[in-house]
Amino acid sequence: MFKTLASRMFTTPEEPKYKVIDPPEGSKERDRGFEEREYEPCMWAVVDATGDTAKEATTAGFRQLLKYISGTNKEGATVPMSAPVMVFHQPGEDESWKSFKKEVKVGFMISTDKRENPPTPNDDTPITFRKTPTTRVYVRKYGGFSKEEIALAEVANLRDALGTKHKYMNSFCYFCGYDSPMTMFGRRNEIWFLKETSEAEI
Repeated sequence: MFKTLASRMFTTPEEPKYKVIDPPEGSKERDRGFEEREYEPCMWAVVDATGDTAKEATTAGFRQLLKYISGTNKEGATVPMSAPVMVFHQPGEDESWKSFKKEVKVGFMISTDKRENPPTPNDDTPITFRKTPTTRVYVRKYGGFSKEEIALAEVANLRDALGTKHKYMNSFCYFCGYDSPMTMFGRRNEIWFLKETSEAEI
């Protein structure tokens, strides 16, 4: 298991394909704090998870998905690691984005070669598959190891940058982590809000 996990951590994972819609390449607005992307249709393996904290819930969901892609499924088949690990968050009790709810959804993108026939989850594994259409998202990128308070601060930064001009779905956001725990430098994290016209939700 360790050898399998280590090999996954040091390979380049497949990522969802997208194009940057705004700001255009070379624009002086590229430092405004976010960009708008359009993602191609995709498929995700998703699990609902809960915990005493949002972090514990995320860890629990991640472990279930990692077991699934490592061969703990009805076919005993492995699935290539992809990036990012995507976590669906909702604002906490006051709904003001000062905290996250303790219930989350954690998703892995199913690699292109497995989308037509992904391995079947075991009966005791609550994994579902979600197909997302072409989707517009507002994205803020940041580095380092992202604790909950850091992610919440970046949610606030993205909301401030979007202001009232850019319409988005405010009742949830996504945290996206692209790196293994072994990556110490150059880490990549993102906060996503779906553009109001989008229909996708994992």
